[in-house]
Amino acid sequence: MPFREVWSETVNEAIRRVCVQIARTFPGFTAEKADEITEPGRITDQIVSAIERADVLVADITGSNANVMFELGYADALSKPIIVLNQSVDATPFDIRDWRQIGYTTDDLRKLSRTLTDFMAGTLLRLGFSRAAATGPEMLSGDDLPDEELDDPLSLA
Repeated sequence: MPFREVWSETVNEAIRRVCVQIARTFPGFTAEKADEITEPGRITDQIVSAIERADVLVADITGSNANVMFELGYADALSKPIIVLNQSVDATPFDIRDWRQIGYTTDDLRKLSRTLTDFMAGTLLRLGFSRAAATGPEMLSGDDLPDEELDDPLSLA
């Protein structure tokens, strides 16, 4: 996701909230954002290393940012599961147009959060992650996200 776009802060917050909810459901799950790495060193090397360590990646390809496309291609070459987000599915580059994408608008981050939660939970289950015993036998759904946390994507609960 391009970090300097006007919409990126609210979308990042929606993704962060989904990751917090997923972490409550799947013990051992942690999320890492490339722009939040706080170690000295080459940024590109750190991003490549983070992709190599990742079990699943979320990539927002809105605007076809070159850096995001590089990271997407590297993760794909490593056969990592990638959840692709895109505000402009119709503008997707030809080579990845056949990838399943979560289309979204910044006007409806509730829908994005619910769909991303479903994709993340399903992917983690397929990867063999175990659910926390307290969550019950049914699969976590995006409908499990509290509405008040989705109404204002910038306020922290």
